[in-house]
Amino acid sequence: MTNTVIESAILEIIQREFPLHPRPYSVLAGIVKTGENVVMETVSGLKKRGIIRNISGIFNASSLGYDSALAAFAVPAERIVTAAEAINSHPGVSHNYLRNNRYNLWFTIAADAQHAIEGDVEILGNFSGALDILILKTRHLVKIGVILDIDDSRHEDEAASPVKTASFRPFTEKDKSVIVVLQRDLPVEKAPFNTLITGSGVKLTEDEIVESAIKLMEEGVMRRYSAVLRHANIGYNSNAMTVWKPAGDPMDPEMLSHFAVERSISHLYVRDAVKGRWDYPVFAMIHSRSEKNLRDVVERLASASGIKEYMVLESLREFKKEKIIYFSPEISDWKRKHLND
Repeated sequence: MTNTVIESAILEIIQREFPLHPRPYSVLAGIVKTGENVVMETVSGLKKRGIIRNISGIFNASSLGYDSALAAFAVPAERIVTAAEAINSHPGVSHNYLRNNRYNLWFTIAADAQHAIEGDVEILGNFSGALDILILKTRHLVKIGVILDIDDSRHEDEAASPVKTASFRPFTEKDKSVIVVLQRDLPVEKAPFNTLITGSGVKLTEDEIVESAIKLMEEGVMRRYSAVLRHANIGYNSNAMTVWKPAGDPMDPEMLSHFAVERSISHLYVRDAVKGRWDYPVFAMIHSRSEKNLRDVVERLASASGIKEYMVLESLREFKKEKIIYFSPEISDWKRKHLND
């Protein structure tokens, strides 16, 4: 088996689900039928080359007691960089992109649910000199998770699995410590979970941390434990957020199914509309290897769904893409600081 074949096999697996086991690289080696050291060398190389961004737990913000939203600012062209820096200063901002629209800065933001997220967005809008602000909360999450074809093999479209999200429940301090640990990037070592625990203050064995992770995933608190890839570094250079205005009910399952089965769509939401200002409730993030392929996907979706009104908001520049560390003090500290300023 060549290095390229091994890399492709590993990437196909770990972006879906990384083995939750005290010796995960050994388990992965058994799946791809090679040695544990070969798998570790391969994953280490993929990280060094910037293909794997991180390997960690991906959590449902609402299950942890956090509020989240997609926000957009209309910012004068001469203030874009300054505004982006202001937005990025918020530790609850995970993604921030420049897009080709009057609302040119788009970002996702999370805040402790006891603090209204609208207040944080308003503060950022003042810092940014925004001329107009949209706060678009999720009404329905249909599909989430980037599963990119690595070797251009042809796959049939597949239906999106229902997204399992647990209702919020109080977490003990021990629970919170476990969740913080699981959000850290998994090292490339034979017993990586043991390394994550060391120095964290969590008094658990590696078996117990793995059991806790499995339980959190079964509950729907943790969406998945997997690798996040850098799209551009594996050839996905044409990415766009597409927004759609159905003539009928935006929650119509038949209409949404046309989007859900499209493999190039990683994120599919129905969000709040803002009458007269933003009338596009369906959001579909598309990842493609070329502009032509992206256009083909959009045309196919328009034809299948029957939706005539839509926009393609291209990702012109990435200003921020980072994990939010839930249960760390930074988000609450930011809020207190700026309320007191």
